[in-house]
Amino acid sequence: MVVSNEFKEVVQEKDILKVRIMLKDSLLIDRSFTTFEELVNYAQKLGLDVWVDSSDDSIEKVKRPWTVDLMNDELTLLISDFTKERVDYIKQIIKEIYPEEKKVVNHGKISSKVIVKDNNVFLEKIQNEIVILSRIELVSKNENGEKILLKENLKEVEKIVKEIEKDISKMGYSEKKERFKFQKSEHYSNVYKEIQAQISELSSIKINNKNLGKIRRIAREIKEKILEIERKK
Repeated sequence: MVVSNEFKEVVQEKDILKVRIMLKDSLLIDRSFTTFEELVNYAQKLGLDVWVDSSDDSIEKVKRPWTVDLMNDELTLLISDFTKERVDYIKQIIKEIYPEEKKVVNHGKISSKVIVKDNNVFLEKIQNEIVILSRIELVSKNENGEKILLKENLKEVEKIVKEIEKDISKMGYSEKKERFKFQKSEHYSNVYKEIQAQISELSSIKINNKNLGKIRRIAREIKEKILEIERKK
């Protein structure tokens, strides 16, 4: 597996929260857990210890049958309690809920296909991406009270909204293509504020199948605004 540039960046920045979120997501995306192990090894080689020391008390484990809601709860707990014991427990739950990869013969060619019962995997990932998005500031003020446009942060917003659109597409969601018309503004600061407002709107939306269209529309509008800013530089 090739470690993504995004993961390399968060490791280099020693952003332990984002690293743990990406590791958590990998448990669901690659249910062989190979990606998780390789990402952990990469982080540790660069001197970033992702683990929390296990306490003397064992984690509370629920008896089977396990549910998707339990899995999501445990994945949420994992971010703040990133222990090897909890990871092993979550792996067991994921294996229980989601089937193993099956070999499918298609016109004489053998390929792997994962049958997913529902879209909870990607809904959870989108939720995490929006949480990260909501913490990004685009406009700040210096000591003199003057506005500062945080252009580097805008790149991070663009990267995340692209990832949100990609995840929605992976879920098989489709809609009629809408074209967003960029409203010209005399000052970029107004556009930055508009994007920040849309991020706030995203953060207030309940993440479920019903709201995918709205989430995709807002993500697309943010992306189009960013592209328009780049064109007009």
